Amino acid sequence: MAKSKDRIPKFLNSYPNDLATLVDLKREGLEPKGTPVALLEIVTKDSQTLTGLYRRSEATPVATPAGPVDR
Repeated sequence: MAKSKDRIPKFLNSYPNDLATLVDLKREGLEPKGTPVALLEIVTKDSQTLTGLYRRSEATPVATPAGPVDR
């Protein structure tokens, strides 16, 4: 079990611009580096979701596999 000093911030329904969800990063052609630095709880009338937030500044471009070379 994590100690209280190991807790990370948790945001409810919105989050700062310098953080992004995995879906946000993928849409931007980026992938996260490391583990989430915060959590986002999204609460609607019918559901509740918890997801990780990553630092945009630490994200790296998605590596694309090299395809066949046209000659």
